[in-house]
Amino acid sequence: MNKNIPHLSGPFRKPLVCLVIFVVCFLQTAIGQQPAGQQDDLLNYQRVVTERAHKIVATLGISDSSQFKKVREVIAQQYVDLRQIHDARDRQITAVKNKPASDKKKIDETVMKIEADAAQKLDKLHKAYLLRLSKELIPGQVEMVKDGMTYSAMPITYRNYLAMLPDLTEEQKTRIYAWLAEAREHAMDGGSSKEKLGWFGKYKGKITNYLYAAGYDLKKEEANWLKRVQEEKDAKSNSTNAQIIDIKKRASQIVDSLAIKDETKRSAILAVLIQHFEKLQMIFHERRKDMQHAEANATGNKELAEARSEAAWKAANGKLNKLHAAFLGKLSGILTIEQNELVKDLMTEGGLHREYGHFLNLFPDLTELQKTQVITYLKEAREQAMCAETAENRTQWFIKYRGRANNFLAAAGYDLRKATEALESRQASTK
Repeated sequence: MNKNIPHLSGPFRKPLVCLVIFVVCFLQTAIGQQPAGQQDDLLNYQRVVTERAHKIVATLGISDSSQFKKVREVIAQQYVDLRQIHDARDRQITAVKNKPASDKKKIDETVMKIEADAAQKLDKLHKAYLLRLSKELIPGQVEMVKDGMTYSAMPITYRNYLAMLPDLTEEQKTRIYAWLAEAREHAMDGGSSKEKLGWFGKYKGKITNYLYAAGYDLKKEEANWLKRVQEEKDAKSNSTNAQIIDIKKRASQIVDSLAIKDETKRSAILAVLIQHFEKLQMIFHERRKDMQHAEANATGNKELAEARSEAAWKAANGKLNKLHAAFLGKLSGILTIEQNELVKDLMTEGGLHREYGHFLNLFPDLTELQKTQVITYLKEAREQAMCAETAENRTQWFIKYRGRANNFLAAAGYDLRKATEALESRQASTK
């Protein structure tokens, strides 16, 4: 809840506007002599790829707005440069094929030459692009950009192979991963979704031949895999039903503790709680799945796994932040301040009061200012704990902030060890 991913608001709104203005000025020089219709087309394309690039960069966990903008510019410009090469290639090929009474063999040779020249330009552009990205990003983030430009076809396909063939050897996994990585490099330079995905289709053919040679019956393996998938769906459905029952029970217990007599108000707060708990579970489920995928698709690349895991965690925290704020807003519109506080306490197993009572027992001579600061730390812990997945996770948040409060009191001259010994002595004397 204390981490956010970049989005179009805040520090990134102005950079996006500035980027569009910069691009318009830049393209005016490059296309100023072209017909107005072509100019509009290029400018519209630049706006489209800028938005596309923004979505890719938003997954990288970049908090610095200047770096965010710079990486977005690099990606957007790559799309523009790719299009220029593709368009020039396609125009040349069309012109050759439209020549009247041309020799077919000669046409094919000319087309092959045009395609080879374009491929050479694409290869040069590809290398320069990766070099520019590597100056701004760590390797794991560069990998995420590559996936963003290719619809995540590589991690999805690799994940499916692992699920379909769970007994693959490490050597086989490495070979499959390498082929898919090679396909992705080519796909990044594709001019359309069909061309991009076509590269993966080509390399999947290589993988199929490789696996058949290793003795795999892919039709049989796929049938068994689909059966396992269906069984997992059925099990998940049963688990979800049990989870819904638990959610409703927990929400009802909280509403009962509020002692609300008005049935309309009671129903309203019950609905808010149930909806909130269900949305929390959805985010937790997505986070677990994304974290698992991050590790499974990295193939032993620790840096890549960590980068993808961090991005998944930040994405989930952003959703939790938004959900938490909306939930508090709904509560404040229905309940009193005191009732709101009670809901927070009930959602966190009374952790705030338990910890605060412990501090008062340890340090009975705390000043009012010190008590207020301790309470502030514990309230922060409670806000975080409200978005934790389990009771154990919620307890961990209070432990974390208990440490901060201990540090605060230690700086004020309190000795935690001596205070603990004194408390134990007092408790022993009362037995």
